[in-house]
Amino acid sequence: YDNKKYSYPSLICIFRKTKVNKIEKNLDEVLHQNINDYLQQEYTKVFNHAKSLMTIFSQHQSIYFWGIGQEFFILSSFVNLEKYRSQILLIDKDEFKQKNHTFLGLDIHSPEIIENIDLTNSLVIICSVFNYENINKQLNNNIQRVCINEL
Repeated sequence: YDNKKYSYPSLICIFRKTKVNKIEKNLDEVLHQNINDYLQQEYTKVFNHAKSLMTIFSQHQSIYFWGIGQEFFILSSFVNLEKYRSQILLIDKDEFKQKNHTFLGLDIHSPEIIENIDLTNSLVIICSVFNYENINKQLNNNIQRVCINEL
């Protein structure tokens, strides 16, 4: 993504299916080790995100995910949100998402819903890195919130 304010690296790869099912043995050993190190680092990040999310769910009665897009779906893959379904409310300003999509059978609500609910013991997780500042401005200063990249 080309965004001067946020560092958001993106890598696109094209693969071709072959009969070989693993990394070839003739790869340079340093490259092979770098790939293994990277995979281990990513596994550790996923594990830490899952731990953070489980802690968050245990500490808050309600969790509001604001921004139901790519970042939300990546985050939702770290933990079984079905288990916490009763604690979750989904928010997105996109009317198409509100009218045409659900997640785990949960509706996606307009941001105005925040004005009508008691936010005691609640947390808003902002799942849109690029729209964090705009969403943050819409939230009351007394609401506890965290951006997805802070987890």
